[in-house]
Amino acid sequence: MYSRTSPGAGLITATVSAGPIFVIGLLLGTWSADMDAVILPPGLSDASPSIVAGMVMTILAGALISGIPNVLGTCIMQRLGRHNIAMRLPVAWALAGGLAAGMPFALIDVGQDSAVAGFSFAFAGTMCALLCRCGVHWEECPLAADR
Repeated sequence: MYSRTSPGAGLITATVSAGPIFVIGLLLGTWSADMDAVILPPGLSDASPSIVAGMVMTILAGALISGIPNVLGTCIMQRLGRHNIAMRLPVAWALAGGLAAGMPFALIDVGQDSAVAGFSFAFAGTMCALLCRCGVHWEECPLAADR
């Protein structure tokens, strides 16, 4: 099976959005761990510069942390997809990304904070894997189509 790939768009999208996705996962994990927590957004007129600066810092930090894992995961899953058709499915990519990012926190049990961090990393890994999957396409081998 040949893979016709231009995973650059998916990789760039996943790498740039990894930080904001992690922050969303952190907010969801904190909210689900403590359902009494109320998340109140600040007044946008007062906090607009800090929100923009925080978002830029989140994008930069997320890109630095997720760049290499995104490239390695895309290459590995693309190669596995050439040899096994089940590895082409988005659910396989999502499971691989979530397990790869969240597994260290599953092995280390520190308490509720570890669970929230593990959820955040697993959520970000799953979303990044699905975004990386968007740029990969496989074609059937021309010799196999004649059978």
